[in-house]
This record gives sequence, C-alpha cells and structure tokens, in this order.
Amino acid sequence: MLTELVLDSNPITDKGILLLSDFIAGNPARLRVLKLSNLWSDITTPVMNVFLAALEKNTQITNLSMDTRLIQHRDIISKVCERNWKRFAKMRKLQKTLLGEIKNNPKLANPRGITPATVGEEQVPVETNVESTTNTENVENGDEKTQTD
Repeated sequence: MLTELVLDSNPITDKGILLLSDFIAGNPARLRVLKLSNLWSDITTPVMNVFLAALEKNTQITNLSMDTRLIQHRDIISKVCERNWKRFAKMRKLQKTLLGEIKNNPKLANPRGITPATVGEEQVPVETNVESTTNTENVENGDEKTQTD
C-alpha cells in the first residue's frame, strides 16, 4: 500500500498538480507523506488554490513538503497536516487501548473458550468445554453396563 509519494525535483506542471489534486481529494488510504519540493515548473496561484482545496478534503496526509510563494498557502498546508496528524495519533491511541482491553479480558480475547492445542507444527483449536457422553449397553444376563467416552 502506498504510504509515501516522493515527487521532488520533477517537471510537474499545473496540469500535473491538477491531476494530483484529484488524487488526494479522493483521500487515498494510508498515504501519509507527499513530497513536492524543488519542482521544475512554477505552480500558478489558481492551480495552487485548487490543490489546497483538495488537500483540505484529505484526512490521511500528515506530512507535505512543497515550495510555496505565499505564506497563506504554507499556513493551510501546516494546518491540514497538523489536523491529520492529531486524527491519526488519536486513532492509534484508540487502537492500542482497544487491543489492550482485548488482551486483558479473557472473554473478549477468546469468546468461544477455544484454546490452541499443538499437533506437530500446526495449531489446532480445541474446545475446552467438552461434555462426556454416557452410553448404556445391555449385557446378555440383563445387567446394564455404563461406558463413558
């Protein structure tokens, strides 16, 4: 899965930035880092505004390096990356908390009461609550014999 897209020092023009804007507006999962520094062409202000609007829709990118002429553009990039980083950190913390609760609570960790039994190299689940069965057989003299499996 793509987590980092490095496009530094490339001949990307306004048309390429518009295509990239469509891509990041789609909020690609797990894309955290986007590098667009030292591009060979200048990006016009209207195209930069389209790119920033697309970036504001994105909730995944936490690190964006890009040369910009206007302070306002840098501020927007900084705010979006900070917002996304806080969201990402909150989700990771929640994930760790939930995993910790599952590990510490036997009912959550193993709701069916299944324990692994090793057979050779392979792990095979075995039910822990196995009920024994009782069979009654008639013996020739009429007595009953009880057998437990």
